Amino acid sequence: MKTQIKTGVTALVCSFVIGMTGIGSVAADNLKANIFFPAQHPLAKFGYVQWAETVRELSDGELDAKVFTGTVILPPRSGMAGVRDGIVNVGYHAATYTPAELPITNAIQEMGFNYSDPLVMIAAATDFNTNNERAQEQWRKAGVVYTGGYSTPPYNLMCREPVKTLADLKGKRLRTAGAAMSRWAEEIGAVPVNIPSSEMYQGVEKGTLDCAVNVANDLKSRSLWDVAKHTTMAPLGLYWSGPMWAFNQSYWNDLTPRKREIFFRANARSMANLYVAMPLRSRKRLMRQPLTELQSMSRVKIF
Repeated sequence: MKTQIKTGVTALVCSFVIGMTGIGSVAADNLKANIFFPAQHPLAKFGYVQWAETVRELSDGELDAKVFTGTVILPPRSGMAGVRDGIVNVGYHAATYTPAELPITNAIQEMGFNYSDPLVMIAAATDFNTNNERAQEQWRKAGVVYTGGYSTPPYNLMCREPVKTLADLKGKRLRTAGAAMSRWAEEIGAVPVNIPSSEMYQGVEKGTLDCAVNVANDLKSRSLWDVAKHTTMAPLGLYWSGPMWAFNQSYWNDLTPRKREIFFRANARSMANLYVAMPLRSRKRLMRQPLTELQSMSRVKIF
C-alpha cells in the first residue's frame, strides 16, 4: 500500500512540475540547503536530509547538497531572504512569516480549516504554485523559484493545563500559524500569539504560551512533551503555506535541464515520503496506542 501511494503521488507531482524545466548552463556540483526544523523532524528528515541523499543518488554524485537544519544559518523568518540573497541555494520557507511578500500564498492558506487530507494538499499546493501565473509572478518578485510544496497533518493543541471544553481556552495564549487560525483563536476568546514554531518549547516552558498549536508529532520531534503535559486532539486544519524547496533564481537559471529534472524527481519522491511518514507517525503514536501506554511513553494526557 505504501509503495502504491508513493508511486502515485510521485507521478502526480512530477506531472505538475516537470514542465518547468528550461535551458541553462552548467551548475556547480555542491549546494547549500536550509530548513529551520530540527534534523529529527519529519519535514527536515524526509524533506531535506533524505532528500539530499536522493539528489546524490539520482545525479550519480554530481549534485551534493549540504543540509543545514535548525537555525544554524538562518532563523525561520529569514528562510526565503536567505535563499534570495544566495546565503543558501535552496531552502524551506513558511509563508506566514512574510505575508507582505507572499500575499497569494497566505490567501490560499486561509482555507486550512477546510481540508483534512495531506496527500490532496501536497499535490494541490504544488500544482497551484507551479502553474498559476499570479503565483509564479509572486515567486519571481520574491527572488526564488518554487519547485515543490508540502502539507502537515492536522494541527492540535498541546497545553500546560487540560483543555476539555471551549471554556477552558478563554483567555489562553495560543501559538498560532496564519491569519485564519488567529481569527479562530480570537473568536473563541483566546489570545493568538504569532511566533515561529522553533520558539514554542521556550514559550510553553516559561509560561508566555498556554498552548502550542502545531502537529502532534512535535511532542517528540521538538520534545514538547517535556513542557506540554496535556494534548487535545482537536483537528485545527492543515498547514501548507510556502515552498518546501525554494531555489535561488541565479542558481536555478544556471542549472542544466537534466539537473533541474533531477531536483524535480527528488522533490516528488520526498513529497511521497512525507505523506507516508508524517501523518502515519502522528496517528500511530497518538491515536492507535492504548491510552495507558501513551501516557507512560510520553507523559502526555489525551482528552
